[in-house]
Amino acid sequence: MPQPDNTDPDDVLIDMRQDMDRRREDYAAELKARALGMETDPLLLALQEAKQAREQPTGAHACSWPTPASSTPPITFLVAPQWGARPLELA
Repeated sequence: MPQPDNTDPDDVLIDMRQDMDRRREDYAAELKARALGMETDPLLLALQEAKQAREQPTGAHACSWPTPASSTPPITFLVAPQWGARPLELA
């Protein structure tokens, strides 16, 4: 048997207003970023961060291993110590 919904209508309206305010702020920030020529696509931002980390690996540890001779240069992974993660250690 479903439980009755005892949610106060005023609480629902407050939540809706707060959600709309957050969306409005996000949209305004996105418009401002577009006007300034900044990309806001999460994938592009992640790629830009990875590129910056490769260029300046401070705080990150580069891990690499050789690839076959007929292949490209060694593959390198950057393991950043974020959110309490420990750097990858290769023996």
